[in-house]
Amino acid sequence: APSGRLVVSNPANQRLWGTGALTASVADYSVDYAGIHCPPHPRAGQPVASAEWPLARALATGELITGEQYEIHRPDGTRVVARLSAAPVRDADGRIVGGVVTTQDVTERERLLAEAEAAREAADLERRRLDAAFGAAPVGVVIAEAPSGRLVYINPAFRRLWGAAGGAASGSVEEYSHAWVGYHVAPGTPDDGRPYASHEWPLARAVRTGAVVAGEVVEVTRTDGPDGRARLSLAAAPVRDAEGRVVGGVVTAVDVTERER
Repeated sequence: APSGRLVVSNPANQRLWGTGALTASVADYSVDYAGIHCPPHPRAGQPVASAEWPLARALATGELITGEQYEIHRPDGTRVVARLSAAPVRDADGRIVGGVVTTQDVTERERLLAEAEAAREAADLERRRLDAAFGAAPVGVVIAEAPSGRLVYINPAFRRLWGAAGGAASGSVEEYSHAWVGYHVAPGTPDDGRPYASHEWPLARAVRTGAVVAGEVVEVTRTDGPDGRARLSLAAAPVRDAEGRVVGGVVTAVDVTERER
């Protein structure tokens, strides 16, 4: 098999590895080029031996390697994550006379993936906490982000109160009246029976203006109940951060259909 002596290392490769050393043989690869295996390799976290580098394997056996991931340890102590691909170079008779390896820096991509995974795990944990707190509550509870109004939590009681519409996921305040159909209850006024606009829902007012709404009765359309209608008492309030900024909102719903008859 070829010696593995490096003959060319382009500027991009030198920048990524932090060295342009033209190593004399495969046996010395891990002297000049240090790194560790990344998952899912069975030796993840362990140093890469000289013979394990993709270029060494391409030279020794003719193996084609595509997109193997390694953590590269530069001479100055910094580290990057890179994907390596390698292939042998053959002569007209098919004999291996050399090899080529490409190296792609994927450090930023891996950082973003790790952050996304951490955010997903944090969201799952928060949902489990909310389920523990409100999952068994007899009162409907919905929590939204501010200022968008995106719904981030709907408890089972709210879904039951609203029927099929209770589980509708709204991405913003502007979608509330697409998900929920409700009418003002204001006897003797022009508003009585008027459909709620999206921005009029108590939760919308809480997340957009910081309003506190107590016991606002709304007649809603749902898939069960007499004539598909029910009356709910809604209470909403903003959620504020330590500086007093509105960062979310919560609304509770209680069925008052019998009381209102």
